[in-house]
Amino acid sequence: MNILFISTENPYPPDHGHHIRTYNILRYLAKRHSVYFLSFIKNEGELRYLAEIEKFCKSADVCILPDEISKWRFYLSILSNFFSPLPYVAEKYYQRSMKEKIRQVVERNGIDIVHFDMLPLARYRKEAKTIPTILVEHNVESLRVKRLTENSRNTLFKLFMYYQYIKLSAFEKKEVSRFDLCTAVSDEDVNILKKMSSKAKIIVIPNGVDTSYFAPKGENRIERSMIWVGSMADVYNREAMEFFCSEIFPLIQAEIPDVELTVVGKSPPKRLLDLEKGNKNVKVVGYVNDVRPYIDAAAVYVAPMKSGSGTKLKVLNALSMAKAVVTTSIGAEGIHVKDNEHLLIADDPVLFAKKTIELLRDPERAAKIGENGRRRMCDEYDWESIGQRMDEVYHGLVRSKIGKR
Repeated sequence: MNILFISTENPYPPDHGHHIRTYNILRYLAKRHSVYFLSFIKNEGELRYLAEIEKFCKSADVCILPDEISKWRFYLSILSNFFSPLPYVAEKYYQRSMKEKIRQVVERNGIDIVHFDMLPLARYRKEAKTIPTILVEHNVESLRVKRLTENSRNTLFKLFMYYQYIKLSAFEKKEVSRFDLCTAVSDEDVNILKKMSSKAKIIVIPNGVDTSYFAPKGENRIERSMIWVGSMADVYNREAMEFFCSEIFPLIQAEIPDVELTVVGKSPPKRLLDLEKGNKNVKVVGYVNDVRPYIDAAAVYVAPMKSGSGTKLKVLNALSMAKAVVTTSIGAEGIHVKDNEHLLIADDPVLFAKKTIELLRDPERAAKIGENGRRRMCDEYDWESIGQRMDEVYHGLVRSKIGKR
């Protein structure tokens, strides 16, 4: 098949949730089909990553997002969006240059199916004309914005995001039903999307993990240590760590004074850097090329997510490395795991601290929980099997479309 694969971002390097899923699905499909890749980038510096995609795709091209390279353009876009019925992200990613690139690829290459990777790209669907289309929802986008809005304490931000939620919800409801097929990453997300739009055709293609790459070594284990991994340029991750550092970590350290916390991920907020300065047991590492040695060394992996949707790849990666994970209901959402068997779940900060302390004091139980989590990842969430399911969906969609002609 000839596949046009359109993404909001170039997924290389595959160093966080969105990139990891997109990169693994893209690479799997490109082994079996001719894939023509189009995406957006934030600045010219990201052009250096295009060669990594060209290694396995038939072609790869990008457009730079104007709002990312100019603050004035960004503020102007935000202001003008107040008078638009569309959510900001739907306008941000709708660029004339991308429309032209899509038309050229479609006209020149006999495209059999068009893959739209994330909801903000839905406005380009009409450029596919009669070609089968598939929309991949990494999250229920309106739900994650709603949760973020509910948790915010900033009144202006809360008002702005609620307005965006109203527009995004209407946009999502309308667009998911316009595609030949929509995929979500969990049964929970499918149910939510179907309630939004009963006419939409939606199936589950879960997130996954490279179980051979994220595999435990058990070297240099540090007892009474915790780790968080996640870019805090992402507002949902930043919210999670600020919640942990202000409401959970002090409770843990009060019980275990020598407990160590390592934070891995780019753009750590000032509050976290200030905590590191005043607490010798806190280490803020920042961005690293390989997170595995840091995860492997920790006794407990914490993922105190308060907002977001979909399934959290950071949690899948930690489980694959046989880590004892403590997370929230949202952090475990959409993953086929059981509380107290594959990981521990707590939404209340006191309970979250209590469960983390229990694992830090009981290494044998932590190891057993980690082993169970690793086994579940290998059995159900390996990228190879997920890529195969996606490939089967492509073939089925193309065959059904041909049969209707």
